This record gives sequence, C-alpha cells and structure tokens, in this order.
Amino acid sequence: MVLDELLDWSVGRPVWQRDALRRLVVTGELSEKDIDDLTEICKAKHGLAEQEVTHPLTKEDVPTRGESTAPVSLTSIYHHRGVNALAEGQTLAFSPNLTVVYGDNAAGKTGYIRILKSACRARRREEILGNVVSGASPLSPVVAIKYRVGDEEEPREWAGDGEDDLISRVSVFDAQSAAVYLTEKTDVAFRPFGLDLFDKLVRVLYPA
Repeated sequence: MVLDELLDWSVGRPVWQRDALRRLVVTGELSEKDIDDLTEICKAKHGLAEQEVTHPLTKEDVPTRGESTAPVSLTSIYHHRGVNALAEGQTLAFSPNLTVVYGDNAAGKTGYIRILKSACRARRREEILGNVVSGASPLSPVVAIKYRVGDEEEPREWAGDGEDDLISRVSVFDAQSAAVYLTEKTDVAFRPFGLDLFDKLVRVLYPA
C-alpha cells in the first residue's frame, strides 16, 4: 500500500515534515494555521521559538485497507441466455492467476468480453446483441458475473442490473479499447492517494 511505504520513508525526514504528512493524510490539505504551526516547529528546532509539541505521522494515522481499497477479482461469468449465439446455461470460470480462452472465429469469445465490458471499466463499451441468426426474436440477455472483494470467501454477484461500484474497478482491455488509446487523445488524470502527498509537501517547501 502506498501509504505504508510513505510511512517508512517519513521516518528519516525532519520532524516538521513528518508532522506535515500526518496533517495531509488526515485532512488532505494544509490550512494557514497548519503552515503557521509548522513554521513554529522549524523555528523551535533552531532555538528561535518555544518548543512545540509535534505529532509525526504514525501507523495509527494510516487508513487500514477496507472494502473501499480491497482488490476485486473475477470468479466466473454465467450466461443464461440472450447474448449473441453463446450456449445457454454456460459458465466461464476464472483462475486466480491466468485464464486463457481460445477458440475459432465466431466461437463466442467476444460475447463474453461484451458481458464484462457492460459491468467493468472499459474505454469503449459495446452493445450486447441477441442471437440475430436464430430465426426468432432475440431474447433479453440474462447474465451474472461473480467476483470477490479482497479475501472474502463467498463471491458476490452482479446480475446485469444497474451500476456496481465494486466490479467497475476491474479494467477490461480488448482490440476495441486498444484503438481508443492508439487513435484518440486521452488524458491521465488519476494518481493513487498517497502519491499526491509529495506534491503537497513540496508546495509547503517552495510556495508559489
């Protein structure tokens, strides 16, 4: 976890920086009062002010890994009916390490990817189509994706209804997604919480 490594790194930093990191972890930003307090800590270090009580970053200040940060892993996809020409009542199970799905063209590999992209994070989603060559009106798709959060023993299930914040953490990449990255302009606007603390600490050292 980023914050655990940040805690280890902070042990060798000056006292005022360790105190600043604690404030940043707890509140996210430093107020004018925080800046004044940290200034007094620096001055006290050199005998220019009265000694200040400091509270450096400790393990107790670092958030524990909970559901909001636990990794999500896929367990299986169950296709009941209605997606392309996939066999009905079929389950595709995932290994905890690597799963290889192979087959001839039109064997159904893309159909499973479309199911995943409807629930997970993907740069370009595709409409789930019914079996248009069956000779009958396509049935409404009925699918289920099972997944685990962290070390949970029992998997959870997404049954195709609405958004699911947990399963949407899983990223899906395929040829359609690759085209987005290669041919369209994209911006990276996310950094894990913890890495942004370095920028904030630098701004205290060198204010604009």
